Amino acid sequence: MNNFEYENDKSEIPKHKKKRESSTSKSINKAKHKHEYVECLFIEEDERPCRGTYCKLCGKIGNVKLFETEPSDYGLRMLDYDEVFEKYKKLEQVHIVDIFQRYVPINKGN
Repeated sequence: MNNFEYENDKSEIPKHKKKRESSTSKSINKAKHKHEYVECLFIEEDERPCRGTYCKLCGKIGNVKLFETEPSDYGLRMLDYDEVFEKYKKLEQVHIVDIFQRYVPINKGN
């Protein structure tokens, strides 16, 4: 079979490209909404507080600030747990198992 015969033989060429799995994203949970993030104070099991955000619709954790600092005479000073609780006492407190988990349980009570 020469090149001319191969070009004219359309039976071997598929009509559609076969779908493959994505090599970059293995995400199963796709959001079907625009995330609406709410600021809160995450509290781990060992009582360590971290300020962060989570989506109020699905519970996805957004930004997490692990360390709270404030300016001092020698640069920055890290706040201890009691100071963080006092500084953010107006924020909602969300108890979590691990700061690296991806979602927070949401109560959808009506």
